[in-house]
Amino acid sequence: MHGEMTYERAPDVIPRHGIRNGRLPIIKMRRLRLTIMYLLRPTILYCAAATLAITSVQSVARGESDPLRGVDASRAARTEKKTYASASGVFTLTVEPEKPAIDDGIAYGGAFYRFLKDGQEVWSAKKAYTLSGVVVTNDGSVVGVGYTSNQPSPEIQVDRNRYLHIVILDLGGKDVAYYPKKQGRGIQHRPWPYVKHLLVAEDIQRVCLWGVPPVRLSRKPKASEKSSRRSAREAEFWVGVSGSGDSLWILDLVTGDLIARFDPQEVWRTPTEATGWNRRGGGVNILELRRVLGTPLILVHCEVTKAKPWSLGALFALVDFNGKQVWSWYLPDSYTELFRRIRAKFEDFPGGSAILGVNEPGRFAVRLVPENICVEFAVSANDAGEWVVAETARGDCDKFDGRKAWKR
Repeated sequence: MHGEMTYERAPDVIPRHGIRNGRLPIIKMRRLRLTIMYLLRPTILYCAAATLAITSVQSVARGESDPLRGVDASRAARTEKKTYASASGVFTLTVEPEKPAIDDGIAYGGAFYRFLKDGQEVWSAKKAYTLSGVVVTNDGSVVGVGYTSNQPSPEIQVDRNRYLHIVILDLGGKDVAYYPKKQGRGIQHRPWPYVKHLLVAEDIQRVCLWGVPPVRLSRKPKASEKSSRRSAREAEFWVGVSGSGDSLWILDLVTGDLIARFDPQEVWRTPTEATGWNRRGGGVNILELRRVLGTPLILVHCEVTKAKPWSLGALFALVDFNGKQVWSWYLPDSYTELFRRIRAKFEDFPGGSAILGVNEPGRFAVRLVPENICVEFAVSANDAGEWVVAETARGDCDKFDGRKAWKR
């Protein structure tokens, strides 16, 4: 048509980032999603591992842990409500911490406790501490360790007002033993004293605490403490467990009295091998422990550090619930080369643990880490009442089964 003007649409301009008319092409969107998933892959794996770790911790909190291993008591309680159960499932203890002064997920103060038997309430009370490592026995006793602070701070691990609480409660919820202790700053700003592990032997009415005690105390209770039977008992307890490094504290489950203390450094101390608990000066540190099934013995795995020349060895020892060492096996320089090569702690060594096969009565097995060899032992009492330990088998750890010995 004459005089009619025609217009042609200008082609879309595709910028460098690939957007056309405000939209991403489908192919670009797919590539972008794949790229994001690839970049977030480590984070997704980390979250999955954290979920599994939290699940395992919750199972321990509910009393589902192996009684031969005990429970971890080294961390302060969280603000989540938790329920602990006895091995028989008859008794349950619910711990509900009070709302913290600051919202960082750590319970600083007291908690509400509710104890049930077959679903029926036996006692309930509010106490000034929040227990984290807890064991509920089949007769209704409660053994626990907790940490509290009067002045919460985000860095509770260096808080000067933090307290350690060691508690044994009877079936009625009354304190059989209560040992509070104000913590000070130890090595590397770690509060001192503290408890790493809690092990309860119900059949012989004993409690084993693997702890790092306060510095050496030798004084007697003051006159003001003697006026109070409870204060004098607390002072005597902390004097009894004081030392210079990792040690085992044995308590009576019924009375709460301190039976004995086992300090591997005192047993293995020599002028050339152990001048202190740290790696620089040498010493003996406990790495892990298990109870040997069917016996009143605890298998303790330690590292022995020599200062001049520097070396790192392994030590396995059997200790009874009276604090007496009945057997030991020392392997000098067992961890020296591994430690120098990977520059890590024992927890990062192959296998993660050197104590194996404690599921059969009177038997246990240990791992020789450098050679990846497992050695099995049998322990029994002779006519004189002395414990006799004998090697029964030795083989490759990859073929070892803790319940059926080596696979044939």
